Amino acid sequence: MKRALIVGSAPCVFDDLLDAPRWPIIAVNYAGLRNTGPIEMWVSLHFRLLAKLIDQRYDNGADMNFEAYSRIPNNVTGRIVTDCGVEIKPAKVGRVGNGSSGLLAVMTAIDKGYDQLILCGIPLEGSETLQANDEIEKRTRGRRGAEAFERFRHPWKLNEELIRRHVRSMSGWTREVFGGPEEWM
Repeated sequence: MKRALIVGSAPCVFDDLLDAPRWPIIAVNYAGLRNTGPIEMWVSLHFRLLAKLIDQRYDNGADMNFEAYSRIPNNVTGRIVTDCGVEIKPAKVGRVGNGSSGLLAVMTAIDKGYDQLILCGIPLEGSETLQANDEIEKRTRGRRGAEAFERFRHPWKLNEELIRRHVRSMSGWTREVFGGPEEWM
């Protein structure tokens, strides 16, 4: 059975990781800079950001034995290779829509054979996210005054049937929808 923690960048990530099992890590966006030890995969919707972050991880002397995945636009042809030589492969997109990088990580992990995935720091609540230096960035609210991360929820609901048996969450809205990981721990 393949298991992993999918680690995001919400401010609750540190509390989530304290209570989570010690499974391999799939990093999302800036989490790949905060988790300098081994990671299985690094996933982001934003391939240019991911390339920049991978090179920063290399410059920081962190473990580089991982696979990188991103949504690659149709107008980008050929292989995408970072300056430090890591190839960013096309991620499994499916019906992700404009979902979060966390959802892209879930879809990619399922495509790569992961059976149990626990979300840490991916509550899809609030309007704050941690950057690489652990400083909090406030995101803007949506058009109708909704919290910044609420706009990502619809694609998660679209894919709920596919991912439900594979996903649990440590906190927030994603925990309400997919349940906590207690039976897996």
